[in-house]
Amino acid sequence: MTGCLKIKNDTYYAVLNLKEGGKYKQKWISTKLNVKGNKHKVTEFLNDQLARYEENIASEKPHDILFTDYIKQWLEKKKNKVELVTFEGYEIQVKCHILPYFKSKNLKLSEIKPSHIADFYEIKFKSDRSDGIRMLSFIIKQVLDKAVFYELISRNPSTPQKSNE
Repeated sequence: MTGCLKIKNDTYYAVLNLKEGGKYKQKWISTKLNVKGNKHKVTEFLNDQLARYEENIASEKPHDILFTDYIKQWLEKKKNKVELVTFEGYEIQVKCHILPYFKSKNLKLSEIKPSHIADFYEIKFKSDRSDGIRMLSFIIKQVLDKAVFYELISRNPSTPQKSNE
């Protein structure tokens, strides 16, 4: 989901780009704030609205979402939050390495286990992709950390558990 600020009749509006039923729709929400001197407030308003809608989306059928679909959602959300070159790097890693591997597994987000992540890294090491493991690991950890944050999963399976020994 993305959003931006628009001005209409000297008032700021938060414009959210929502995906509903496979189609994109715009939702205009009035901030009721005048253009003059409110840039900081309306930016906070937009971020709050985006977070609220993202939480609503995340809470809808959290266990039904495929891991690959959740990664795609994460990538889409990153598009306007990082520099273009960073996003393009994420996109290449996700589309060329992470999605092809996990798509064949057809695992739901709630089904991902540390062994799935370890198997993925093992295959990448064997295929001489060890130079890219750091970036792949970073992305997977970020995706799963966000899933934990939204309470879609209870813990990040890419993070080793501390033993009680």
